[in-house]
Amino acid sequence: MKLNFFIMTLIFILLTHTDLINSQSLTWLGTLGGETSIAYDVSDDGTIVVGWSENSQGDTRAFIWTPANGMQIPAGLESKTSWIRKVTSDASILIGTSGTANGINYQAIKWSSSNITFLGSLGGSGSFNNSEGYSCNADASIIIGTATTSNNIPHAFKWTASGGIEDLGTFGNVANRFSAATGISDDASLIAGHSEYSGNYTRPCFWLNGGIHELFTKHGTSIERGEVTSVSPNGNYICGYIDDSTTYYREHAYLWSGNPSFTGVDVGLLSQVLLGTSIAFDVNDNGQVVGTATDTLYEDNAFYWYLGSMLNLNLFYSGILPSGSKLISANAISSNGRYIVGKGFNSTTNRTEAFLLDRGPATDVNSEIYSLNVYSLEQNYPNPFNPSTKISWQSPVGGHQTLKVYDVLGNEVATLIDEEKSAGFYEIEFNASQLASGIYFYRLKAGSFVETKKMVLLK
Repeated sequence: MKLNFFIMTLIFILLTHTDLINSQSLTWLGTLGGETSIAYDVSDDGTIVVGWSENSQGDTRAFIWTPANGMQIPAGLESKTSWIRKVTSDASILIGTSGTANGINYQAIKWSSSNITFLGSLGGSGSFNNSEGYSCNADASIIIGTATTSNNIPHAFKWTASGGIEDLGTFGNVANRFSAATGISDDASLIAGHSEYSGNYTRPCFWLNGGIHELFTKHGTSIERGEVTSVSPNGNYICGYIDDSTTYYREHAYLWSGNPSFTGVDVGLLSQVLLGTSIAFDVNDNGQVVGTATDTLYEDNAFYWYLGSMLNLNLFYSGILPSGSKLISANAISSNGRYIVGKGFNSTTNRTEAFLLDRGPATDVNSEIYSLNVYSLEQNYPNPFNPSTKISWQSPVGGHQTLKVYDVLGNEVATLIDEEKSAGFYEIEFNASQLASGIYFYRLKAGSFVETKKMVLLK
């Protein structure tokens, strides 16, 4: 009877999750012939990805990737050191940085199929006549980034076709302080970034109504060190990281919301990690955050965060992740939350490559993943494993929970959890060094929720 029960359970799992698995995909984007590529942005429909890649000579080149043409260098940038940070929603304009004709300087660029516009600098001279483009508003009429001044100090800038490049200044408008503008809303009313405050430390800030304003911790206190990485298109969210006494002087991903007062929340760390780090790289209009965070082995893992729960993408999408591969950093998420891009290790090519993760339409079974307001039991990672693997699950409410492991005959071989737990996302390591190779099942019971998954131990 026990064996029949587990066989029926396994069949049920496979049947109920077939649509979910089929609607999700992971695409490795390859390189331009070198060993590394990184994706920085994705169009809303997932058909355009931009970033940079090494070519066969090891040179850095901007790329634009499409399903039809694969990875290609944007026209006019074939012989220039370059990288792209932003693509507009209609994929007509790219924002990034390129080497100039003299081969010494690099400058922010606005690229379209018919033209490359170099944005210049803020008066930097000689080899310091540089700038870097980070982002733009909806129609790319306003571009932001950082550019060197006549003092050869990088300052945040705003560029328009009519007004050229404008210095956004620093805290206290001190000329020899560093600043950078890294995020802008679609209507360009909000620009965010970071500025040097004192002691060579930068604090997160935003420019609004002609002034520079500091972003604070959730406790309303100043931040010793931190940076902004992105602004949501609607201007309601700002993300980045902070590093101060509230986070034990370690990088913690941070999210600010509520324009213009902007109260902050610590995105935190991966489950079971006490002294790790995390950085948020992008946020969309729904407050969905992606970035990178260290695990218990202090290795970087791409993460997705929403409504207080952080998911390790390597665990959550282990079913579509090739064995030995790893998603290292999630750098951007589409407005609808469906597409995530970044960099990872592709075990098939043994290279660090840009990836495109399609999480599936929010209208199917995957809508549960989007909301994170439901029970879920993820596939263990790695799988197959020897001798240890990690099991993650989520509970939207508190209560008594058990997590047990069974063999194919239905015999209980391990109890991993049997206790009261609050609502949240959890992860535990299962060491099977005392067990024989074979198929095992792990079963979560939390209130009325019961789910079983299969794992394979190979020694």
